[in-house]
Amino acid sequence: MRRHRSPEHGEGTAWLALDRAQENYSCSWYTGTNDDRLVEHARIPTASDAVAWGRSRTPRVRIRTADACTYWAGTAPRPAGFSHTWTDSDANAAQPGDNTELRLEPGSANRTMDAPPTPGDSPC
Repeated sequence: MRRHRSPEHGEGTAWLALDRAQENYSCSWYTGTNDDRLVEHARIPTASDAVAWGRSRTPRVRIRTADACTYWAGTAPRPAGFSHTWTDSDANAAQPGDNTELRLEPGSANRTMDAPPTPGDSPC
């Protein structure tokens, strides 16, 4: 039988993801080699509270919001591969149950209808 030691604050990574069906954030804290052991899980109603939950466990926090982007929300330096950092102002656009981001708008704010999409067109 293998025993796991208790995780300490500051270890691992918190993963926060919007669950549209439940209208809350699924929050998971992983530790261990390659963050492969789930230590704690919670359901949190808002993005701001979910980020606070993650930050109370580890400085490494990532959040996936209603805009389908993953943001670095940790207090540790942003790792390579993350182009966006979550801020409290992002919380207003990331509330569960808000489907305004699903509305189709004519055209695109970043390119004309005639221009083909290019890598990096995504807001993420």
